[in-house]
Amino acid sequence: MDAHLLKELQHISHSMFSKNHFGVFHGSLSAKTDINAFVINRKNIILDEVDESGFIRLTSNTKKDYRWKEASPDTDIHLEIYNSLPNAKYISYTMPPYATAYTFEHSVVIPQDYYGYKDLKEVHVYDPGNFNDWEERAPHEIANYRLLTIRNMNA
Repeated sequence: MDAHLLKELQHISHSMFSKNHFGVFHGSLSAKTDINAFVINRKNIILDEVDESGFIRLTSNTKKDYRWKEASPDTDIHLEIYNSLPNAKYISYTMPPYATAYTFEHSVVIPQDYYGYKDLKEVHVYDPGNFNDWEERAPHEIANYRLLTIRNMNA
């Protein structure tokens, strides 16, 4: 992996972990490296002080091999987003506790900071519905959004 990209991923990962956006073995971070490839964290990794061995490079134009089984459980979601949004450079799946709790009672999140409001105006809370088949549906349903807050599925 390119040293600059690794340093960026480490910085993002550490920052999000220290703000409780990533949990222990929970969350995912990926970066597109070329038109048919991306790096993503391995499964069962702590995203606080991750090194190069914590990421795995995958290609989307070849058959899924053993590397896909070593990668994050969110890999198919990341792949579908990269396919749907060819200009996407980074993808992160996080679960910040306060934002997650907020979704229990609200269907829209309106940023209270100047830049958040200026750029986003509002973020709709997506209700995944039937949790029994969510894992199969998630890659296709999530890919339709630039930014998405999903109502907690463990509620």
